[in-house]
Order: sequence, then C-alpha cells, then structure tokens
Amino acid sequence: MEFYTENIHSARKEHRCALCRAKIHVGEKYLRRSGKYQGDFFDDCLHLHCNKIIAKFCKEQKDNEWEAGWIEEWLIDKYCDNCE
Repeated sequence: MEFYTENIHSARKEHRCALCRAKIHVGEKYLRRSGKYQGDFFDDCLHLHCNKIIAKFCKEQKDNEWEAGWIEEWLIDKYCDNCE
C-alpha cells in the first residue's frame, strides 16, 4: 500500500456503504477509507458495523484484502448453515 488513511465522519450527504451497498444517511457516523493500493486509488465509505464485519473477516483470513462477495460467502458459511 502506497498510502492509506481512514477517519470517522458524520455524513453531510448520503453515501453508499462499500460493503452492504445500503445508504449511509445524513447525520450517521461512517468510516471513510482512502488510499492507493497496487497502483489504484480508492475512496470508500463504510457503516461502522460493516467495518467491524470486515475486521473480523480479515482477522480470520489473516489477510487485509477483501471483496464484498468474499465476505458475503464467509457470512453465509459461518452463520447460515440452515438457510435456503
């Protein structure tokens, strides 16, 4: 990672969570992550609870890389044994 920053903000406008894709509403606290990784810039907004899910996933996988689809599969495998 060439550079990375993250800060908690209070939304002044609506954003979309990079993990669940749901709205981050005006006034809601959220995490904004920005940086450059493997030559690509990124700037993500995350619900605070979605960021906690990502942290658990990364800790279990012993890796800081993630994609929303990977986390969705991990959650299904971990918590939805009896889901249809």
